[in-house]
Amino acid sequence: MEVRKVQESAGTFFVSLPKPWIVRNNVTKGSTLLILERADGSLSVTPGYRIEKNLETASLEFSPLLEREIISNYMLGFDLITVTSKDRLRAEDLEHLKAVTRRLIGLEIVEENSRIVKLQCLLEPTAFPPERILRREYLLVASMHKDLILCLSEKDAHLADAIVKRDDEVDRLYFLLVRILRTIIRHPALSEELRFPLIDCLDYRLVASFIEAIADQIVSIAEQVSPRLSSTIDPFLTSLEELLSDMFKLHEEAIYAFLSKEFKQANKVRERRQIFSERLQSLEKNIAELPLQELPFAFTILSSLARILDYTIDIADMVS
Repeated sequence: MEVRKVQESAGTFFVSLPKPWIVRNNVTKGSTLLILERADGSLSVTPGYRIEKNLETASLEFSPLLEREIISNYMLGFDLITVTSKDRLRAEDLEHLKAVTRRLIGLEIVEENSRIVKLQCLLEPTAFPPERILRREYLLVASMHKDLILCLSEKDAHLADAIVKRDDEVDRLYFLLVRILRTIIRHPALSEELRFPLIDCLDYRLVASFIEAIADQIVSIAEQVSPRLSSTIDPFLTSLEELLSDMFKLHEEAIYAFLSKEFKQANKVRERRQIFSERLQSLEKNIAELPLQELPFAFTILSSLARILDYTIDIADMVS
């Protein structure tokens, strides 16, 4: 911490900036700085993010892990990702890269040749408030959950297939939210512009991961029940439908409590954990009545239900 005196010249008050900070942020004569007044009356001085933003770049080599590396660098907030290859890129390699970009909102191929492909994220972070992305992610997962219940009720295998396909969009929103949150952390001025407190970044990241994990379990259940909708295990599927309906209401209440910061509502969700745990135990006892070949299926379903319950309670636990 440095203490500096306020100077005055011709009616203008000013304070000199620390030299190490100037060097570290490449500030020169004519640079634009953002000066923001915080709620506590303090001033925040940061290099201009939107006006003088430099593209943050990453360089990757073509490898079997390339897809994971591109996604990782996208979530880290890199604006330009250059992929190079020692050998000539084949048509299928380029198609694979295009498939990866389709999984990441705002990422486009802006340049390509036989050995180099440049990917650039064209998003403007201020256009994507974290709360809006989280709501969209949850609403998509909620629609998947509703369709799973309808799938069991109407024995419609096509609905199950549609649920599985929508999981990619959930991943896209999750990746985008992580990118925006990390960008906010690295550029505090963006926190002020979006009116999104830095302290909320970790909570949103965790809740987004819980929502994404619920989607994965819904997909797992849909894949398991799809070939069994016309089988002779109707009583089990009926019990599953009823439990899923009540679980939907539970995680809907948990998300509402998190977004509205309603501690009492979150506590009500937590208090009902025991009730749902007992219902899962009751369903487990009924598994003995199923044909032997269906036992692995039933235990897989129970495992997914238990995880959905855990993630729901985890969301409620984020409300403090």
